[in-house]
Amino acid sequence: MAPTDFDALVHEIWASLLELIPEDLKSHFHKIQILIEDEPPPEVLADLAGTELAEYPEELCGLHVGVPLPEELITSPDLFPTRVYLFRKALVAMCEYDGTVEALDLLKEEIAVTLLHEVGHFFGLDEEDLERLGYD
Repeated sequence: MAPTDFDALVHEIWASLLELIPEDLKSHFHKIQILIEDEPPPEVLADLAGTELAEYPEELCGLHVGVPLPEELITSPDLFPTRVYLFRKALVAMCEYDGTVEALDLLKEEIAVTLLHEVGHFFGLDEEDLERLGYD
């Protein structure tokens, strides 16, 4: 899948997900940047060094970088916006995307789950919470 097609697909999925999210939660979304990369950039990998996520960076589909909303303080807000990364190569490989309708449907589902998973981290959910909700 061409990067521009993937990016358009993410945009379409994100727009459809926003319709499902309550207004009071959406009011915080101005604090989130969604970034699409082929793979984790070197600075992200450097930040992950020594963690479980750094062991297999080629399998990393998404990543939340920033202060979760429940931990943000009005008196000392995060200097940088929260970033939600989607990693194109890992998502396409994980779904074994081959251009078929079935593979496209699987890729759409994985993109949606990955977006919801990483945004869930922004709202303070941990891995166990997200697994319980089906976003693992």
